[in-house]
Amino acid sequence: MPHLTSAILALIVRHAHILRPEVNDNLRRMKNFVGPRIREARYRHGQKVTQEELAARLQTLGLGLDRTAISKIEAGTRPVTDIEIVAICKALDIGVDVLFTETRPDLPR
Repeated sequence: MPHLTSAILALIVRHAHILRPEVNDNLRRMKNFVGPRIREARYRHGQKVTQEELAARLQTLGLGLDRTAISKIEAGTRPVTDIEIVAICKALDIGVDVLFTETRPDLPR
Protein backbone atom coordinates (compact mmCIF):
# COMPACT_ATOMS: atom_id res chain seq x y z
CA MET A 1 0.00 0.00 0.00
CA PRO A 2 2.92 2.49 -0.11
CA HIS A 3 1.82 3.64 -3.55
CA LEU A 4 -1.65 4.36 -2.16
CA THR A 5 -0.22 6.52 0.61
CA SER A 6 1.90 8.48 -1.85
CA ALA A 7 -1.14 8.91 -4.11
CA ILE A 8 -3.14 10.35 -1.21
CA LEU A 9 -0.35 12.73 -0.24
CA ALA A 10 0.11 13.82 -3.85
CA LEU A 11 -3.61 14.54 -4.13
CA ILE A 12 -3.61 16.65 -0.96
CA VAL A 13 -0.44 18.53 -1.89
CA ARG A 14 -1.66 19.16 -5.44
CA HIS A 15 -4.83 20.86 -4.22
CA ALA A 16 -3.63 22.46 -0.97
CA HIS A 17 -2.45 25.64 -2.68
CA ILE A 18 -5.93 26.45 -4.04
CA LEU A 19 -7.80 26.11 -0.77
CA ARG A 20 -9.48 29.26 0.45
CA PRO A 21 -9.52 30.02 4.22
CA GLU A 22 -13.19 29.00 4.54
CA VAL A 23 -12.40 25.71 2.80
CA ASN A 24 -9.56 25.14 5.26
CA ASP A 25 -12.05 25.65 8.11
CA ASN A 26 -14.33 23.01 6.58
CA LEU A 27 -11.39 20.62 6.19
CA ARG A 28 -10.50 21.02 9.85
CA ARG A 29 -14.02 19.89 10.75
CA MET A 30 -13.94 16.91 8.39
CA LYS A 31 -13.09 13.55 9.93
CA ASN A 32 -12.42 11.73 6.63
CA PHE A 33 -12.01 12.35 2.91
CA VAL A 34 -13.50 9.12 1.58
CA GLY A 35 -17.09 9.57 2.76
CA PRO A 36 -18.40 11.33 -0.36
CA ARG A 37 -16.69 8.72 -2.52
CA ILE A 38 -18.37 5.94 -0.57
CA ARG A 39 -21.70 7.63 -1.30
CA GLU A 40 -20.80 7.81 -5.00
CA ALA A 41 -19.86 4.14 -4.97
CA ARG A 42 -23.28 3.22 -3.57
CA TYR A 43 -24.82 4.83 -6.66
CA ARG A 44 -22.47 3.36 -9.28
CA HIS A 45 -23.80 1.89 -12.49
CA GLY A 46 -27.28 3.20 -11.73
CA GLN A 47 -27.84 0.59 -9.02
CA LYS A 48 -28.38 2.37 -5.75
CA VAL A 49 -27.34 0.50 -2.63
CA THR A 50 -29.08 2.13 0.30
CA GLN A 51 -27.29 2.83 3.56
CA GLU A 52 -29.48 0.15 5.16
CA GLU A 53 -28.45 -2.38 2.50
CA LEU A 54 -24.80 -1.46 2.95
CA ALA A 55 -25.16 -1.88 6.73
CA ALA A 56 -26.68 -5.34 6.18
CA ARG A 57 -23.83 -6.33 3.83
CA LEU A 58 -21.31 -5.14 6.40
CA GLN A 59 -23.05 -7.21 9.09
CA THR A 60 -22.53 -10.35 6.99
CA LEU A 61 -18.82 -9.44 6.84
CA GLY A 62 -18.72 -9.13 10.63
CA LEU A 63 -18.60 -5.33 10.78
CA GLY A 64 -21.28 -3.71 12.90
CA LEU A 65 -21.86 -0.33 11.25
CA ASP A 66 -25.46 0.87 11.28
CA ARG A 67 -27.12 3.29 8.87
CA THR A 68 -26.42 6.25 11.15
CA ALA A 69 -22.70 5.50 11.25
CA ILE A 70 -22.61 5.12 7.46
CA SER A 71 -24.42 8.43 7.09
CA LYS A 72 -21.87 10.17 9.33
CA ILE A 73 -18.96 8.59 7.44
CA GLU A 74 -20.41 9.75 4.11
CA ALA A 75 -20.92 13.26 5.50
CA GLY A 76 -17.32 13.31 6.69
CA THR A 77 -18.31 13.87 10.31
CA ARG A 78 -17.12 10.47 11.59
CA PRO A 79 -13.65 9.02 11.26
CA VAL A 80 -13.40 5.77 9.34
CA THR A 81 -10.80 3.11 10.12
CA ASP A 82 -8.77 1.21 7.58
CA ILE A 83 -10.62 -1.98 8.53
CA GLU A 84 -13.95 -0.26 7.89
CA ILE A 85 -12.72 1.06 4.53
CA VAL A 86 -11.68 -2.42 3.41
CA ALA A 87 -15.01 -3.94 4.51
CA ILE A 88 -17.04 -1.16 2.85
CA CYS A 89 -15.13 -1.66 -0.39
CA LYS A 90 -15.70 -5.40 -0.23
CA ALA A 91 -19.42 -4.88 0.45
CA LEU A 92 -19.67 -2.50 -2.53
CA ASP A 93 -17.46 -4.71 -4.72
CA ILE A 94 -14.93 -1.97 -5.43
CA GLY A 95 -11.20 -1.68 -4.93
CA VAL A 96 -9.85 0.40 -2.08
CA ASP A 97 -7.97 2.51 -4.61
CA VAL A 98 -11.32 3.78 -5.96
CA LEU A 99 -11.74 5.81 -2.78
CA PHE A 100 -8.28 7.34 -2.97
CA THR A 101 -7.65 8.09 -6.64
CA GLU A 102 -8.49 11.35 -8.31
CA THR A 103 -10.23 9.83 -11.30
CA ARG A 104 -12.63 6.98 -10.82
CA PRO A 105 -13.70 5.60 -14.22
CA ASP A 106 -15.96 2.99 -12.66
CA LEU A 107 -18.09 5.61 -10.87
CA PRO A 108 -20.53 8.10 -12.38
CA ARG A 109 -19.38 11.69 -12.64
